[in-house]
Amino acid sequence: MAKRTQKSRPKPAKRGPGRPRTTGRGVLVACRCHPPFLDAVDRWRGKSDLSRPAAIMKLAEMTLKSEGEL
Repeated sequence: MAKRTQKSRPKPAKRGPGRPRTTGRGVLVACRCHPPFLDAVDRWRGKSDLSRPAAIMKLAEMTLKSEGEL
């Protein structure tokens, strides 16, 4: 019986250029929001460079800090 030769696996490619991860992966939290709420968030963030999800996180952080939870 002939010996089996094991095929060598290609080495994984090195990570390409781009922004490195800074905070690691977080937990995805998905929720449905009604238009009046989203309109209020959009007005609050105004012309800042915050994305809508970042604005919602910032508002939640501010609320938790004000209540002493964070």
